[in-house]
Amino acid sequence: MITSSIAPVKTFINKISQAFFILALLTLSGCSIFNQGAEDSRQPAELQAFESGLTLKTVWKTSIGDGAEGLSFNLRPSVQDETLYLASSNGTVSALNASTGTNIWTVNTGVILSAGPGVSSDQVIVASNNGDVIALEAKSGDELWRSKVSGEVIAAPGVGIEQIAVRAANGTLHVLSASSGTQLWYDEQVVPTLSLRGSSTPLVTSGVVITGTDAGKLISFNAVDGGVLWERLLGLPRGSTELERLIDIDGKIGVSETNLFAVGYNSRLAKIDARNGSVIWGKTVSSNTGVGLGLSNVFVTNSDDHLVAFSQESGSQVWKSEEYQYRQLTAPTPTGQALVVGDSEGFVHFISPSDGKTIARTKISKAAIKQAPIYANDMVYVIADNGQLFAYKITG
Repeated sequence: MITSSIAPVKTFINKISQAFFILALLTLSGCSIFNQGAEDSRQPAELQAFESGLTLKTVWKTSIGDGAEGLSFNLRPSVQDETLYLASSNGTVSALNASTGTNIWTVNTGVILSAGPGVSSDQVIVASNNGDVIALEAKSGDELWRSKVSGEVIAAPGVGIEQIAVRAANGTLHVLSASSGTQLWYDEQVVPTLSLRGSSTPLVTSGVVITGTDAGKLISFNAVDGGVLWERLLGLPRGSTELERLIDIDGKIGVSETNLFAVGYNSRLAKIDARNGSVIWGKTVSSNTGVGLGLSNVFVTNSDDHLVAFSQESGSQVWKSEEYQYRQLTAPTPTGQALVVGDSEGFVHFISPSDGKTIARTKISKAAIKQAPIYANDMVYVIADNGQLFAYKITG
């Protein structure tokens, strides 16, 4: 198996030969058999000793079974009120008491789940690698409806009061009725020859649907009829090869009042006015994991696995940490006392949001942690790729 700090490649070329695709994959992953030096240079940093600044308490832990180990799926748990919802690639969806881990309900959808859950107070939405979109009743797990989109889904559906937005890996955006699953409208974007395997979850809010694309654009649509309100190219492709010109927006888009914060691979981090798409500031940053917002800063894990903090107001860099270089970090999740990230060896790192120094660390699994930790109800939830789920409380 080829591993890398860079996401796997997906390709939509009909005429490309298998040999060329394998060569491209090897090159992108930094594991080219023709450049052993480049491979060695991307060895993950050794963990360093640190001065403890936090006390962690394991409140509960469980396992959901298959998880997504070895698969490029996006099965990140979601918390709504006092309930944690989670899905497994084996088709099961569960609701747990977020405080105790007690199971409330579990259902089997009968499909291979690849994305979700997206949640609201009433619904839990999951999607499959074959384009199935399934809505469950949040309190009971009863199936409300089942719909179909045009391709594999690897981004959690965006859930609104009246619309569900589903972005498929083939570049299509399907907006469905939340009450029936009927398709309301549809958009298709051209997918570049090569792009990172991943998609950002669409935002459904205040009468609009906002999504990032594999071509590096942010687009805002009228949620009712799909009319384009604005679109903005986050960064211009650079370099002479298709690999160098990747500019996907695959990570979480942050929202603060009327502003969006988005980052692209080989592109930039930008603060954008959600009302009209105007760029307030932009900084050259490469990331495919998205952003975390907190303490008046925007936090990013860049493509070298450096953690960087920028001022939300001005875009100026507050601090940068290279301590975890090439450890394949998740996007950072801010809490009141720490930034929380997972890595490819199953470690969870707690970072001071004021200066980027490590203040706590724990290991939950031998499997990689690829989903950003979740912070809700003063608890931190972390899931490993093999389905092991831990709930922590920061006690001091």
